[in-house]
Amino acid sequence: MNKTCVPPGITKWTIHGLWPTVGEEHKPVFCNNSWPFNEGDIEDLKPKLELQWPSFESHHDEAGFWNMNGRKHGTCSTVLPYLDSEHKYFEVTLSFNIKYDIFSVLEQKGIVPSNEKTYQVKDIENALYDAYRVHPTVYCLPVKSSEQMLSYVELCLNKEPSLIDCVNSTAHCDYSKPVQYPPIVRLDGVM
Repeated sequence: MNKTCVPPGITKWTIHGLWPTVGEEHKPVFCNNSWPFNEGDIEDLKPKLELQWPSFESHHDEAGFWNMNGRKHGTCSTVLPYLDSEHKYFEVTLSFNIKYDIFSVLEQKGIVPSNEKTYQVKDIENALYDAYRVHPTVYCLPVKSSEQMLSYVELCLNKEPSLIDCVNSTAHCDYSKPVQYPPIVRLDGVM
């Protein structure tokens, strides 16, 4: 399975997960083995999950990726009433992706995907801070075609759930170098 391009229909940032965290680590994990993943419980959410929470990993299809997230992280969220079922875990996470629309926030600050233009990491952080009034974690990836590429952004929440400052402000980003924010390349070749 080749997951090097984005499937049709995806036009904005997608979800990688909703992870309970203690300190700087995405732990605890796999908290309740008696709560197995049941794909049927989220059948009504599949159209949204396919657009907002796809797997880009070659070793996971979508259901396998959701299974892993549900078992690894969702089972550690069940102490919170609004996340106390598989369906709630996925439905609430989808709602966060709509509520905290990173693509639109960056776009409003003139930070848009481009093959020509680059940005400063601090400008990306500032745009997100201005919108949400908390410090996100911005992740960069080294790439051959440029110094670094914007990889993903984490927004951190408390148990309420309300946004809070993330412990780490950036990861693998070099503030002295520009960062590329490339456009989406779809499987059908249309951008």
